[in-house]
Amino acid sequence: MLKKNDILELEIQALNSDMQGIARHEGKVVFLPFSLPGEIIRAKIVKVLKSYAYAKPLEILQKSPDRQEPPCDIFYKCGGCTCQHMTYETTLIQKRLIVKDTLSKIAGAKIPVAKCIDADSSLNYRNKTSMPLAFENGKPVAGFFYPRSHRVVPVTNCPVARKPTMQVMQSVLSWMEEYNIPPYNENAHTGLIRHIVIRVNLEGECMLILVTREKQIPYKNELISRLKQENPYIVSIISSVQKKRTNTILGESFAVLHGENHIKEELLGLNFRISPLSFFQINTKQAEKLYLAAMELAGDLEGKKVLDLYCGAGTIALSFAGKCKEVRGIEIVPAATDDAILNAKNNNITNASFHLGKVEDILPQFVKENYKPDIIVLDPPRKGAEPSVIEAMAKLDAEKIIYISCHVASQARDIARLTALGYAPIKSIPVDMFSYTSGIENIVLLQKA
Repeated sequence: MLKKNDILELEIQALNSDMQGIARHEGKVVFLPFSLPGEIIRAKIVKVLKSYAYAKPLEILQKSPDRQEPPCDIFYKCGGCTCQHMTYETTLIQKRLIVKDTLSKIAGAKIPVAKCIDADSSLNYRNKTSMPLAFENGKPVAGFFYPRSHRVVPVTNCPVARKPTMQVMQSVLSWMEEYNIPPYNENAHTGLIRHIVIRVNLEGECMLILVTREKQIPYKNELISRLKQENPYIVSIISSVQKKRTNTILGESFAVLHGENHIKEELLGLNFRISPLSFFQINTKQAEKLYLAAMELAGDLEGKKVLDLYCGAGTIALSFAGKCKEVRGIEIVPAATDDAILNAKNNNITNASFHLGKVEDILPQFVKENYKPDIIVLDPPRKGAEPSVIEAMAKLDAEKIIYISCHVASQARDIARLTALGYAPIKSIPVDMFSYTSGIENIVLLQKA
């Protein structure tokens, strides 16, 4: 009988969707982080459940040739990345296998899965970094959470974040230390600074979003002065108030403390403004590859009508606009919809329109209007699309559906629903949007059967 604190020698057979090793002992599955297929690892059982258990590695007895030294010195503590212990090429192979296995098991279809589209650079790619804060040795620190906890691992250099990110973070921490500004305490619901959120565009320009528990920020002018002096690439300093006891980082509104209320970014030759609450792909260069792959799956767009669901700041819609007859976008966040409208105007795009509201509310209206798009593109939140959205999409009777998702399991579930409504999945293309993490951005083309 497997028990907590047992010491075992485990042979790793495969990886799960979280990039944890999968082993078996006495018929029970054991998950082991920081391990690779083919390795034999001496491990300690830390948790036993009915059908599976968790272990932590103690010693590698047989090492995989795919193992490497992590590029981050706190990788084994930090919960931000999950697979820096394997070569980059290995992560691409494993991500493709995860997509293939998930689509097969949940969608119930043998969908051809292409090679994972790799990144030109697997480091320094994150254009948005969110860091919680805490006290350590009497000083404020910022970083990421330990795996499966809300304890903060202090970070001084994150190799996957764009270069100016850590410098801006250090400026905020220095200001907090000098003026005794307390970080947020989640358990007591006290303190002021909850998160430091930093966006960085390809030019190195930065937006800082300071997430606070209260509206009033003491020594605010001193913070602004310090940031401008130490970080000349700061173009926007934003305050966002989050009073609730919640894991949601940003509040529902924001105030400009300095500079612009947005940051600009270029993508596929188009210029985009991004507000604090607007969604934008975390890896700009990979987003370009993602959209190009989606357009390739769409085929000839001349004379076609495209519908973009969950369109955010309009990046997908406006990327398609130059090749199709017209495009409509639907987005629930007002600030993102405003960005999309302005982005169309600023890029002289006149064949795009954007509709504010829930997709599940607006799509039935389109059905009643007998609107007939040729192609539907959707990139929903991790939870996937509501069943009513799936049903409305089928009623719109588009020739093709291009489903983009950062959560393959919910995507596969929705593909099964669409298959039952007359759409056949044709091809899958994984994109490595989140290098050295377990995250995968996956595109699936479905065609009217």
